[in-house]
Amino acid sequence: MDNEQQPDTNRLLNLIINTYGFVGIQLKPIKLNEIRSASNFIINILINIFIVHVFQSEIFYSGRSEFLTTLNYYMINQFHKLNKNVIFPLIYSGYILSYFANGHQFIQCLQSTTYSSSIQFSQNQSILVLMVATILSNIFCFIGVEKFQKSSIFNIISLEIFYFYESVTWILLYYHQIVNLNALRQIRDRYLESSLSSSSSSGHKRTISNYLIKCKNLFINVKQLADLNTRIQSILSYLLCLHILDSSSFLILSTTDLAAFNLESSYKCLIELPIRISLWIGLCMANKIVIMEFDRIENSIQKSLRSITTGLKRKKIFKYKEMEIFRESFQLIMFDFFIIDFALFMDWIIFIAGYVTIIYQTNN
Repeated sequence: MDNEQQPDTNRLLNLIINTYGFVGIQLKPIKLNEIRSASNFIINILINIFIVHVFQSEIFYSGRSEFLTTLNYYMINQFHKLNKNVIFPLIYSGYILSYFANGHQFIQCLQSTTYSSSIQFSQNQSILVLMVATILSNIFCFIGVEKFQKSSIFNIISLEIFYFYESVTWILLYYHQIVNLNALRQIRDRYLESSLSSSSSSGHKRTISNYLIKCKNLFINVKQLADLNTRIQSILSYLLCLHILDSSSFLILSTTDLAAFNLESSYKCLIELPIRISLWIGLCMANKIVIMEFDRIENSIQKSLRSITTGLKRKKIFKYKEMEIFRESFQLIMFDFFIIDFALFMDWIIFIAGYVTIIYQTNN
């Protein structure tokens, strides 16, 4: 398996590039000497300048700001100001810069021949995925517009594009886990079915030699997949950070609204809240399944290698027993030290719950 790009092997990625890639999200390499690429780049630049202008306009926040000034909750009001002036600008500008800098590299990694035979989406499946993402984006946009009370067509368009950024990120995050899982399963099926177990049970020199060749090929395949994931991790770190910041901001704003105001005026948050939490739980679960598949491969090869006892052969197979060093490459890691799993998710929820309690109880 090599890492050369195969751009036409996946319909889902192509559909994402040819839809979201023309509404502000830069998913193609920037080639200014090609008319189509240059036009796409300029259009995306103009779209993002437009949404930045709208988000920085006082008109965008006017209805919400007027409403919040009447509140008797000092900390809630201050957090809304912090979100308006710092957090939300950091999130949307971060999404824009991340996709312009690394969006095409992320897509190219997912189009690598390492993944090319891992999974294929049909045209109907690809359309279905984008339909679900578009429906959720529209729901979130409707809820978001309702919060600002005074909405215009510019607000709606800008929020819709912002939620497109979220949708693309979620799709690519889940797609990455799916192709990793299928690639690992293909490696296991190719090398760790009956052939390895039968080879390791036999003491014949030729059989053991064939077995070591299979071990070598398995090791090379896993290493190539791990190297590709390491490249993807460096790109995903920024997107995961923005995604967590975005979800944290939403959870704090929504739960404080639910606590401070009556349910009738904030019930729409109850629609978006479980969807966002479910997406994070699903992502953690998907990554856990990927890690379990890797562990299954590692445990199988370790079990088979125990049958080889001579010192010379132990030297030959030593590196195959060190597959654990690749395990980290398959985890959801942010900036090399934050592992995103269920433990971090629970700590995150507890932290937000405590922060919301402090905000709510500290009134004017």
